Amino acid sequence: MLRFLCLTPWFPDRPGEREGNYIFDSVMACRDHALDMRVMVARAWKPWRREQFDAQAFEADLDIRLVHYGAIPRDYLRSLSNRLLFSGVFGAALAYAREHELDLIHAHTEGLAEVAVALGRELNIPVVVTIHGINTSKRFIGNDRQREHFRTALNRCDRIVLVGEPLRPFFGELCGRDEHFRVVHNGFRLTGQPPGPRTILEGDVARLISVSNLHEGKGIDLTVRALAQLREQGVDRWHYTIVGDGYERSGLEKLVTDLALGDQVRFAGAVAHEAVADYLGRADIFVLPSWREAFGIAYLEAMACGLAVIGVKGQGAAEFIRHGENGFLVEPKSVNDLAMQIRDLVDAPEWARQIAEAGRRTASEDFNWEKHASRVASLYREMVDEKGGV
Repeated sequence: MLRFLCLTPWFPDRPGEREGNYIFDSVMACRDHALDMRVMVARAWKPWRREQFDAQAFEADLDIRLVHYGAIPRDYLRSLSNRLLFSGVFGAALAYAREHELDLIHAHTEGLAEVAVALGRELNIPVVVTIHGINTSKRFIGNDRQREHFRTALNRCDRIVLVGEPLRPFFGELCGRDEHFRVVHNGFRLTGQPPGPRTILEGDVARLISVSNLHEGKGIDLTVRALAQLREQGVDRWHYTIVGDGYERSGLEKLVTDLALGDQVRFAGAVAHEAVADYLGRADIFVLPSWREAFGIAYLEAMACGLAVIGVKGQGAAEFIRHGENGFLVEPKSVNDLAMQIRDLVDAPEWARQIAEAGRRTASEDFNWEKHASRVASLYREMVDEKGGV
């Protein structure tokens, strides 16, 4: 059996935690697809934070190693952090790879690409790096020195996997080519997912929800402004729940107060992954006008729960939402377009139910982790065959 190493900065501290859960789900789905997956979690050492990772909490036959490396906070002196990461991870990963006679390295994020490439060259095995999004820190990838660092590493990989087509222009320009790019969508697994079709927009009040980190680019502020606009137009029989937390929360709370929407907007904060389905199961419309979204598992979770889902044209959700067929897409950063789409749904509940049911089928049938694992397995075998493996 071929053996593969997943090298990742993200992984839950224990099963069931939301942080990094998509990497864990990918690994487990690949194992179920008869791939021998090993995991090395590479984390920056933070002396002020007590490490919570518990490898023993996972299945006994899932081999997971944790390695720490030094880093300068907030991406200052980023070139020094690059060297600290390499020196902290490469040796441990090389020893592990030799111990287990690995056949392929699969790293996540461009930050680990240099380590993965060096391992591949040392061991003469193929390397693939998955890109999950665009890091917006200018110190991370926004200057010439850093761009050249990542360009060199990514161009030495055998394959680059993008979780969504919207990432291609940025990373294609960074690399100067894209023929070694492949798109492999993530799947989703929603604990407590409501079974089968359900009916939305039956009550007197339309229940809207967002599930997201409260970070720049997610568009929560656009939704708040769109709802304020609707209320000014007399469309006021709605309630909006925001599930998630982040550095923009205080600003969003102030916006809600300034627009006098406090009686209709609720901040639920961060919740455990298994509680997300409960929130979705009590809602009618999922809205997340994120204008910087590589893929968007949150949309698929909402679709699987039978909600009418609103995403943004040209972003990750457009990979699986067909406007007016199984969901809805609005123009980026357009409060007016978003307000009109919400109003259309509220005014035509039966139509919204039909679209929501089509979305539920799309999510459940086409974007599960099993199909993700099948595509990953095909990619692995293609790469190993090219390298002359077994």
